[in-house]
Amino acid sequence: MIDVTQYEWLWYWRKYPEAELTEGGILCQPRTGQAYSVVRMPIYMDQEEWEVLALYICDLHNARLKK
Repeated sequence: MIDVTQYEWLWYWRKYPEAELTEGGILCQPRTGQAYSVVRMPIYMDQEEWEVLALYICDLHNARLKK
């Protein structure tokens, strides 16, 4: 089992216009092509709200890894 706390976290946000659907999350990528979901974006958030929250979470976590 992969310990996601040992890897850098990245955030994303996507919009699927054909389905009028958005999704977002935070993930870690131990190796290229291999990603593990850490957090999923709540469905009620828009891109701007999610970006602020996701950047905050990722920055806190990633700063801890650099110590």
